[in-house]
Amino acid sequence: MCELFGLNARKRVRCNDLLTEFFSHGNEHPHGWGLAFLYHDAVSLEKEPVCSLKSTYLKYRMGEEICADRMLAHIRLATKGSIEYLNTHPFVKRDNQGRCWTLEHNGTIFESELLHPYVYRQKGQTDSERILFYIVDRMNARQSDNALSKE
Repeated sequence: MCELFGLNARKRVRCNDLLTEFFSHGNEHPHGWGLAFLYHDAVSLEKEPVCSLKSTYLKYRMGEEICADRMLAHIRLATKGSIEYLNTHPFVKRDNQGRCWTLEHNGTIFESELLHPYVYRQKGQTDSERILFYIVDRMNARQSDNALSKE
């Protein structure tokens, strides 16, 4: 299974030592790495379908100071989808209100008819991206229901 890392702090903190330890597990999760820096209404993604221990970019990035107050990191052990950028976590999707949602996942989400329509809308092949589409659609539907009930 994949490994996940999350940071939520009151103020920005230096993350290099924490991320160095986290990404050192790359041999057990060799199918990609990702970082998501969370801001009020945006997400900055950095990811590659390369083992974290073999990534030239990540080595360079970790040589620079990394500070954040909200951040997610992921190292992938692929169970669904090929090893390519589009299947590398985290995934991001905006809802109809313009809010940005980010998802990374550990494990396998088993097939469900509820998720089937998203196979044709997602960019990659992972169940994780599919579940993010489903969750955001449910939130959009709820917002629409709430707006209609206020009219």
